[in-house]
Amino acid sequence: MSASSPSSTLLPADLTLDVLWRHEAVAPLGDEALTRIARMAAELCGNAYVRISLVKRDALAPVARAGSAPSGVVAPPSALPITQQVLAPPYRPVAVTTITRATMDATSTSETARWRHAAAPIASSNEVPPLGVIEAMVPVSKNNPSTSRSAAASSSAARERRLSMQLDDCAALVVTELQHRYNALRYTQTEEHLQQVAANLNSGLYRSTPEDGIIYANQAFVDLFGYDTLDEILALPAAALYATPAEQEHLLRAEQAGNGLNQFRVELRRRDGTTFTAHISSTIKRDAEGDVRYYDGVVSDVTKQQATEQALRRQEELFRILAENAQPVVFVLDADGTILLAEGRDRVVIGLDPDRAVGTSIFERYADFPKLLRGLKRVLNGEEVRDTLHINEYVFDVWYSPLYNDGDTVVGCVGMAANVTEHRAAKEARLRSAERWERLVEAHPDPIVVSTQGRIRYINPAGVQVLGASHADQLIGSELFEFVVDDEKRTRAAEQLRRVYKGTSSSLPTEYVIQWKDQAPRTVEVRSVPITYNNEAAAQTIVRDITRRREVEQTLRAERDLLERIFNTSAAAITVADASGTIVEANERAEEVLGLSVCTLRGRRYNAPAWQIESVSGELFPENRLPFRRIKAEGEPIYDVQHALRWPDGTRRVVSINGAPLRDKDGEFAGGVFTVTDITDRVEAEQELRTAKREAESAARLKTAMLANMSHEVRTPLTSIMGFAEILTEETTGQPRRFADLITKSADRLLTTLDSVLRLAKLEAGTEVLSLEVVKVKELVENIVQEKKQQASQKDIALQLTCYAPAVHAHGGRGAMQRVVYNLLSNAIKFTTHGGIVDIHLAQGPKAVLLEVTDTGIGMTQDFQARMFKAFTQESEGLAREHEGSGLGLAIVRELVDLMEGAIEVESTRGQGTRIAVFLPRAL
Repeated sequence: MSASSPSSTLLPADLTLDVLWRHEAVAPLGDEALTRIARMAAELCGNAYVRISLVKRDALAPVARAGSAPSGVVAPPSALPITQQVLAPPYRPVAVTTITRATMDATSTSETARWRHAAAPIASSNEVPPLGVIEAMVPVSKNNPSTSRSAAASSSAARERRLSMQLDDCAALVVTELQHRYNALRYTQTEEHLQQVAANLNSGLYRSTPEDGIIYANQAFVDLFGYDTLDEILALPAAALYATPAEQEHLLRAEQAGNGLNQFRVELRRRDGTTFTAHISSTIKRDAEGDVRYYDGVVSDVTKQQATEQALRRQEELFRILAENAQPVVFVLDADGTILLAEGRDRVVIGLDPDRAVGTSIFERYADFPKLLRGLKRVLNGEEVRDTLHINEYVFDVWYSPLYNDGDTVVGCVGMAANVTEHRAAKEARLRSAERWERLVEAHPDPIVVSTQGRIRYINPAGVQVLGASHADQLIGSELFEFVVDDEKRTRAAEQLRRVYKGTSSSLPTEYVIQWKDQAPRTVEVRSVPITYNNEAAAQTIVRDITRRREVEQTLRAERDLLERIFNTSAAAITVADASGTIVEANERAEEVLGLSVCTLRGRRYNAPAWQIESVSGELFPENRLPFRRIKAEGEPIYDVQHALRWPDGTRRVVSINGAPLRDKDGEFAGGVFTVTDITDRVEAEQELRTAKREAESAARLKTAMLANMSHEVRTPLTSIMGFAEILTEETTGQPRRFADLITKSADRLLTTLDSVLRLAKLEAGTEVLSLEVVKVKELVENIVQEKKQQASQKDIALQLTCYAPAVHAHGGRGAMQRVVYNLLSNAIKFTTHGGIVDIHLAQGPKAVLLEVTDTGIGMTQDFQARMFKAFTQESEGLAREHEGSGLGLAIVRELVDLMEGAIEVESTRGQGTRIAVFLPRAL
């Protein structure tokens, strides 16, 4: 049996077919037989890969012999006794022979080398079963086995022929199966491709039968009628898709009359009840008897197309009417220049009467207008031309365009000529006017802006300068009011500008603060008027820069407000008089000082007798010394003019008056402004102070005299006591000597206290006179430190001097400075406990000398530091007093430092120590 192989180029390159071969004999066919079958199949089908699998007999399960073969199983030819089996999974192949294209193309002539094979047991039971099973069975002899073997031995040639035929038939069967699978694959792919194409079409596709109506439609068909799914369409009666039953009958008759439809127009109905116009094209599929099996059709919605066609017809009619009644001339020529159409009212002025011009040659009619003819020739050569022509005394803007046939051949031209004579004259006049306007605007000192649709189209140099830009191009296209700082005002300005564009009104002058980029803000006054710019509604905005004016106004307002606040809130009474000396204004404080209400003060003259003006001492006050007379005569301000006056109730008040003249714009005297201060209490207090001072000075003199007298009276006997005590100390021993020492120390303390009291009294009375000189502070301090070392050693106190300059010179009294250092060191040693430290630091600056004494003593509380410089004051007093002393040392230090124009700083912490720094003037 032979079979034709499919073209190898049509078969997939990876197509593989498993041929399962089962032999009746116990032993399987040899590798040679398998190789032969595979070779035949590969040669017949032209495939690159054929696999032959050999399985045991019991690996195949029988199937029903009745009926057709299972899906995927190729029925064997009837000439060969081959049973149809399906492989019972899992099957177990025992040997595999594979023929590939590479082995088929081998150049070796040896049969074994040419058809190489790989025969090996396959143990895996998980191999996927093939798509179909082809079983070839060798027929079994009806004789017993011994007879069969005898027959086979007697005729080996016949056996070989039968085997060869079986192998040929098997190979042909393989080819048949490959062809079958290829056809099935191609059909499946084609069907899927067609379904995909149908699904993606925009037109609706359907298939219907006379019995069942629509049986298939694509999604576009479903969408066309406004449904969601095909099932909804299939459930409808066919009449539901037509606008009316008559539309359905009309279509059926037309379809049956021919062999389908071609662009048949019909009205259809959507799901929502609306109708649409559609074109249906269909074909009819008939059976052998000529009866209709089904209809295949395409449905397209042409509602928009129909509306477009109607619109085109209306436009054609409109064009015809416009051409007849339009002002410009519309003309059509053929390829020879013959006039076919000439319409438009302006045709008369150029001699184109339709009744006479149509059919004539334009080249002959306008032979005297070579420019026109040259343009026509260019158009008839395929160019589009725009030009300006002067015909007689008229000016026309002309447009020509070639007309073509279905190909690229020019068959004529169409053109239009618009009479622009008046337009051109008006345009030239506008240009001349625009030039004059532009010169005026460019030179205008105020910014002028032209805007359309809210954006700047023109701005003059003054506007560029006000905004701080370098040139106008930086501003063209910007929003007109985008430079307004305040958002709310910017919105109102834009709304006002829109009204100006409408031409309903001009805007009122409005003030804005504008700023461009990082430029300084500017205050401007803006006013817009409606204009037309480039045939578009526009606004001309005049911007007046009032920044300087507003700054001046603001300054004046601030000054006026300040003066008003000063005038109304001043602690002094303020009055203003005119050139005649009459009071014209007064503040509220004036009521309190002068004893009259503001209303009463207004209109009273400066020298009215009711004032009863007199000197502070009660004497007559000369009129020429009155404040108003002086500022008018002298033309200069006057200060602290004091005199007394009386209120209406007779109360006497002393006032101090300051005054200044007022002048008009010409510099002439216009009056004066005066401040009046009631100094009655101050005068009385000064009088009391003077009296108290006299009394205090008298008491101080008395105290000083008393202290001096007491010092003299006490010092004389005290000197004697100290002398006798010294003699007793020298000439006695034991207890008498100790008593003598106590007498000496007590006398020293008493003498020191007496000297301190006398010194402080002189300082407070101001009778202490210092002899100022250049004092070598370092040597002075070193001497006192040396003197105090014995006192410090008694308490084991380290007394340390540090000088930060080779020489320290101060300007002051040597004795006063010595007393200051002595008192500070005495206090530091006195209030420092045993084993403490007292540091003395000297330094010299550009203008001052520093003397700093620091100790690690008991320190002071904050409360005592506030009163430590008062005389006779110590932190511990009375019975709780811990240290001896009069409390005069620091008081004398303060007085002496103040007398030498120095200063003192104190830092102290209770329980940690004290730092006292004295600053004295440096000797220059």
